[in-house]
Amino acid sequence: QYATDVEVDGTDLYVVTYAGLYKSTNGGQNFSLLNTQDIDILRFKRNPVTGTFVGVGHDEVWRSEDNGATWT
Repeated sequence: QYATDVEVDGTDLYVVTYAGLYKSTNGGQNFSLLNTQDIDILRFKRNPVTGTFVGVGHDEVWRSEDNGATWT
């Protein structure tokens, strides 16, 4: 899979691919899929204080207020 965006927060690593948004809590050794919704995210930013994510796709803007679990 190809990464379209990457963000690092301490030892947490967030990677966006065409298959979804993934998170690693061990410096990239293992990843888990954060979003299970069928959404199109190419780039994103995370507020480390609030945990709010903002993601943009081809023609939509998405927001998650629960660390990427659900998006609106």
